[in-house]
Amino acid sequence: ADDADAEKEAEYQRLMSGDLIEHQLATFDVVEASLGAEHLDESQLQRWMQGVNAVRLVLGTILDVSEDPDDAPDPDDPAAALFELYDLLGLVLEALVHAAFEDGSSITEAPRPPTGS
Repeated sequence: ADDADAEKEAEYQRLMSGDLIEHQLATFDVVEASLGAEHLDESQLQRWMQGVNAVRLVLGTILDVSEDPDDAPDPDDPAAALFELYDLLGLVLEALVHAAFEDGSSITEAPRPPTGS
């Protein structure tokens, strides 16, 4: 069964990898083009959510983030700043989702970064 699963995964990657990469690159092109915009249209807002979520997922995987609140990093950990970035991206994503459900067309206030504890 493992060989069959590995073959299916390899075939999936062969078929989808290029499309997924193209989609992510297009997403980041939209994000880059709309940096500094006072308002985002619905399509831009969707791309921002996708882009922020993708970066957060990659960062969370690299950092091996868990859902256990007791697993907070030590402030002296060299990766502590990356954990703060991960948390900040969560706040940005939350603001984007809120904006999408509020009116689906604009973000009027940037999220505030967490204060040091």
